[in-house]
Amino acid sequence: MQIDKNQVLDLIRFSKYCNMSTINEYGYPRIIMMAVIRFDDLENIWFATSKNSEKYKQLVFNNHAGLIFQQGTNYASLIGEVDIFDDQQTRNDLWSPALEKYFPLGMTDDNYIILKFRTKSITAGFNYSSYSEQISEFVPGK
Repeated sequence: MQIDKNQVLDLIRFSKYCNMSTINEYGYPRIIMMAVIRFDDLENIWFATSKNSEKYKQLVFNNHAGLIFQQGTNYASLIGEVDIFDDQQTRNDLWSPALEKYFPLGMTDDNYIILKFRTKSITAGFNYSSYSEQISEFVPGK
């Protein structure tokens, strides 16, 4: 079944948060809640985090990650890789006053960094019940 990219985009657009899974030093997933600060399309989703966070340390070591967006029985599960940006231009471009509570020194806070999730594949299910699950996959660029 062909994935409906617009349904996935709407799910991301209307979700305030998603769960991000990183890989810890023992090879196990570590799942944390993250707020999306921007998404360009299904292939690029942006987050802010702190250099002091466990996820930052894990992503420096292993940049593979997963995201889950969910509303009711609708979900999208994305797997991909994360790029880390600490250049001032990217930090300025993605700054929002909502980030001040996490980075009180503002966009020049040394702990403020940007994560760009690059989607490699998506599995999604929409409007399904436990009796008739509809799941499809999408690989960007195909």
